[in-house]
Amino acid sequence: MLSTRFGTFRRVAATVGQPVLIAGFSLLLAACGGGGGGGGGGGGGGGNTSPIASFTATPTTGKAPLAVAFDATGSRDPDGSITSYQWNFGDNNSATGTTTSHTYAAGGTFTATLTVTDNNGATATATRTITVAPQTGTLVVTVKDSNNLAVPGANVAAAMPAGNRSGVTDGAGVATIVDVPIGTGAVTVTRDTFVAKTVPSVVINVDQTTNLAVTLERIRKAVGGVLTTSDPVAVVSNGGSTLEFTIQVVVVNENSESVPGLPLSAFTLQPCVPDAAATGTECVVGRAGDSPTFDAGYVLDGSFAPTVTEVPGATPQPYAATLMFDQSASIIRNDPTDARLFSAKEFLKGLGGQDRAGLAAFAVTRDAVNGTALIPQQPVTIYPVGNPSFVADGSSFFPVLDQLANQEGGGTPLYEALCRVMDFSVANAPGGLRRAAVVFTDGQNDVPNNVGFICRDIEEAIAKSRSPGNEVDIFTIGLSGEVDGLSLAALAEGGNGTFLFAEDTSQLITIYGSLGNLLSGSLSTYKLKYRITASQAGAFATDRKVRGRLTVNAGDAVVQLPFIVRIF
Repeated sequence: MLSTRFGTFRRVAATVGQPVLIAGFSLLLAACGGGGGGGGGGGGGGGNTSPIASFTATPTTGKAPLAVAFDATGSRDPDGSITSYQWNFGDNNSATGTTTSHTYAAGGTFTATLTVTDNNGATATATRTITVAPQTGTLVVTVKDSNNLAVPGANVAAAMPAGNRSGVTDGAGVATIVDVPIGTGAVTVTRDTFVAKTVPSVVINVDQTTNLAVTLERIRKAVGGVLTTSDPVAVVSNGGSTLEFTIQVVVVNENSESVPGLPLSAFTLQPCVPDAAATGTECVVGRAGDSPTFDAGYVLDGSFAPTVTEVPGATPQPYAATLMFDQSASIIRNDPTDARLFSAKEFLKGLGGQDRAGLAAFAVTRDAVNGTALIPQQPVTIYPVGNPSFVADGSSFFPVLDQLANQEGGGTPLYEALCRVMDFSVANAPGGLRRAAVVFTDGQNDVPNNVGFICRDIEEAIAKSRSPGNEVDIFTIGLSGEVDGLSLAALAEGGNGTFLFAEDTSQLITIYGSLGNLLSGSLSTYKLKYRITASQAGAFATDRKVRGRLTVNAGDAVVQLPFIVRIF
């Protein structure tokens, strides 16, 4: 018997040296002999084992040109030897050898592949990912408008063959964009209320800074304004349920030119329906003694035919006008691109031979919410500082306007600033010129009780403007947002001026561009007569005011004109 650790088996006779099959096991029996060595063994029999490919790449990431060292000494063949090493670097380049190196000239993601072959022709592969950042430079884009004012918040996009980069201009109108792929591409600059601009063929060189200056043109839109209302005086009838009034308006196109020949159908007086959920008065403003919530809606009187009369512009008369700018904290929200300052340059560039211009800014430090007023003198600074005066060359004020773009903060001393500017106008305007104060503001007056103030409310400001022999007409400009249209309309109406309203900043250019002709009286206007009926009896009574909105179809644009009618 043959005993093994697998069990005991019966011995089977066989020839020495021949394999014996026992219960599924193949055993080789060999003769045991003394003396000389025995002979050879069995033949080799099994298949070839494939080699194992392995390599290192140093480094695997970096900026082009990126030199990478490749080392395949970690590759092996378990049953033979490796006879060749073939490299494919993934960028249409190759090499051979156990070690090698390669420089990636351009950015991209590449797969480096090693193929090894053993002495029996078997192969194996290994891969590594090489990430190469493109060669880059820096792009600095300075964005200004056509009057050289910085344009903050503009989006700058650089489209290069090897990739795109973008940035946003800061308060100085500058966008610095790093890691821009080298090459020649296009840079596009966009900002709301501006015409987008693309600069082609901008060259970015490796590790260098490319400086680019871009001028954006502001979008211009048609606009209008209300000159006077209730001229002749509004007529109340039917126990205060009906009001007949006249409104005089000016309409200008995007080139700041009068729009002539508009028919009655171009003007639509909108009905007014109070919104119970809204705060403040929307249609009829109450008088002293009325409930704080008093209001009354109205519609056009269907029995009355409205009329329109076009009034040609008169021969231009010279004027001395002081531009006033609200520099309080709220103006940052209403005019983030400083369109008012840009637009003012349009007016200042167009002064006539006898015309004179003044410049003033107003704000006052009041509380932590509004922050610190940044203008040189509070509550109003009249320029030049230290020697306020009217000028014939409006461009001399351009540097001041540029400074005002960074001097916003504080509260709004509207009426006090207006009264001080009117005193300045009376004292300094050349004789024989129409005196005017042109106020850009949201209409708020949030510091009415400061010690030393001479005008605390709208009534005092209007009274000063109409002081016999010292008249100064008041023109108001409001921008949609937080604007108090009621106050601005009342100021202009009581101050023998015009209330100009911009629904967006693109209309400010048109307003200031036409302002000179408006001040000189040379713009053509329209007088419209309407009759409205109130939703409740007695709504139209002495000392109340009617708020309204006129929609004007000016051909290429639709203009909204808010107005106010005082009932005497």
